[in-house]
Amino acid sequence: MSKVVARVRTQSKLRTAKGSRTAKGSRTAKGSRTAKGSRTAKGASKRNSKRRPAERQELLFSEHGWGGKRKGAGAKPRIGAGVPHDRRQLFTNLPVHVTLKFRDDLNGLRHAAESEVVRKALRETLEKFGAEVRWIHYSIQWTHVHVIGEATNAAALTAALQSLTIRIAKALNRLWKKKGPVYADRYHVHVLKWPREVRQALRYVLCNARHHRVSMPDGPDLLSSGMSFREWTDFKPTTTERDPCIEEAGHWLLYEGWFKHWPRFATSDIPEERPPTLSDRRRERRLRRRSS
Repeated sequence: MSKVVARVRTQSKLRTAKGSRTAKGSRTAKGSRTAKGSRTAKGASKRNSKRRPAERQELLFSEHGWGGKRKGAGAKPRIGAGVPHDRRQLFTNLPVHVTLKFRDDLNGLRHAAESEVVRKALRETLEKFGAEVRWIHYSIQWTHVHVIGEATNAAALTAALQSLTIRIAKALNRLWKKKGPVYADRYHVHVLKWPREVRQALRYVLCNARHHRVSMPDGPDLLSSGMSFREWTDFKPTTTERDPCIEEAGHWLLYEGWFKHWPRFATSDIPEERPPTLSDRRRERRLRRRSS
């Protein structure tokens, strides 16, 4: 009997040594809590050992600039990716330069029927959104269209451009008796804030045919609003008829601000002048042959 009692006492002592709580209700030295209720040195060391790698990783990234949310992080766009899908720039009552790019495998836009489709869409959009958006100048090229306009805000411009692009796409598909996309990319918008920007945009749009080496007679491009432009240095309009696709400029930068600070330009100017290449001539001949 005494042996049994001794064995029970020995087992109880072992349990007390290994036990999870002391007389005060706190865990023993082997447990995770001491008599004061705080964790032991072993538990703290385990916790710190788990945090150290994260601290080292954060320090490594901050030193070498790897990962994390920062400016320029992420995959870089490939060459020729086009207009980025970023949020459009917000503005209020400013001129804008809009570019619509069309697919190269379609018929050119400088033919009579195609150019009339674009002009009709410009007229209809101007009639619908004339209170908030106005087209001031335009230029029709083989594979793209340039438009300079004025808008009260970015939302009004977006609505007008959506209407314009849809009208052009549907009308061209009806004309060509086909289905499918006609645009090569999203439309590009450049907000014009300074007289120099406005002057460069006007010169680039109105003289864009010479920039692309299009065969045309002297004077303004007939597939643009150049005949209604009053600030040429070498051409004076012989008619007072207003182009129905455009309206008179209302913003100071467009009707007089740009030529008060910068010189006027001629119809023979070539924006970003460069020598004509063989690909320019081949491209124009290919587009002209499609209409024959």
